[in-house]
Amino acid sequence: MKYIPTSLIALSMSLLCGVAVAHQDTRLKFEDGKIIGLPESYLPASFNVEELSVTIAAKKLILPEVFQRLLRTDVSPDPFDGPRKLESVPCTYSFSASWYHENLNVGLPPDLALPPYILISIFPTGRAFHFELLIDMDHLKILRADLLVKDFGSVPIDLDDGRRVRDKNNGEHAVDGNPN
Repeated sequence: MKYIPTSLIALSMSLLCGVAVAHQDTRLKFEDGKIIGLPESYLPASFNVEELSVTIAAKKLILPEVFQRLLRTDVSPDPFDGPRKLESVPCTYSFSASWYHENLNVGLPPDLALPPYILISIFPTGRAFHFELLIDMDHLKILRADLLVKDFGSVPIDLDDGRRVRDKNNGEHAVDGNPN
């Protein structure tokens, strides 16, 4: 029987672990509404801070109503007199993406494979929380949205406003029983 030195096994394991955790998102630039740094197949790319929408390769996604509500503030002088006046909360934005991680998906079932994605982080000024949205760049759909609260952690955001539930026997349906 051949003897393999423990140090060689340890070195091999550390190299394999290093490869597994070496994947990092590519940081993107955000200038004048344009997202810069994506490959040609995902261009043009932009984020409209007023409309709260992202456009990638001529596809547009307007962020769900929950973000419209969370990133606006009521500046009406009297909330009971006339229509409410909402203004955008000042925010800073951070963008990163990954489109080159196919080797990480090898052997995974299709529903667990990670598609090319963009991560949008929204930091409302003066708040102790921020939002992160993980968006599939090929289909322009939100994969995950989280509220990250300082000194607390991450809270998933319900993108259906609680109107839809998943039932293992009957599939997904609206809370009121209407299948639509």
